[in-house]
Amino acid sequence: MAKVKINYPEDLVMAVKYLHRKGLNSRKIAERLEVSPFTVRSILHMLRKEGILGKAKKGKEKPKKHKDIIEEILSGE
Repeated sequence: MAKVKINYPEDLVMAVKYLHRKGLNSRKIAERLEVSPFTVRSILHMLRKEGILGKAKKGKEKPKKHKDIIEEILSGE
């Protein structure tokens, strides 16, 4: 696998990675670091290509309904 070149200052990349792992979305990261959201998304994309960050999650996990939780408890899962 070819190495992806990240053409941003190392301290910016590290800050984006840190804030992303703290749970901030790209818009909030951009506001905090005073850079464009495009810059943040580009850095996150490159970090994912490098394998430094996990793949982006598509949508939120659906919450379980109470009857499904009760079935899990009763079945011993």
